[in-house]
Amino acid sequence: AMHMMNDIQRNSKFYGIKLQTPDNFPSNTINAMRVLTHVSVNSPSHLEPLSRIFFMRYWGENQDIVTPEGLIEGIVSLGDMDQYQSKRWLKASTTPEIKMLLQENTRDAVKRG
Repeated sequence: AMHMMNDIQRNSKFYGIKLQTPDNFPSNTINAMRVLTHVSVNSPSHLEPLSRIFFMRYWGENQDIVTPEGLIEGIVSLGDMDQYQSKRWLKASTTPEIKMLLQENTRDAVKRG
């Protein structure tokens, strides 16, 4: 944990962006990861922007990416999604297929190191 906090500060300085340890750190961000997995399959052009939004909401702005409301706020902030579409993405991210795909992706990442 100590090394990670040092890495956060170094990255903050290197990239010139304000990063901080969120008040609710560590958080269970599984739902955010599931939303991103859903997006990677169903709307890949939104994957990088939404990943950046979730990252900055959590590490830069101390904002929620854990609750459904926080996730919906993040999705809506993409600019081309409304509350209704955001809720659809959130619901779609809870399917067994998306959960399994996230597990597979995680196993692959662990194998690659």
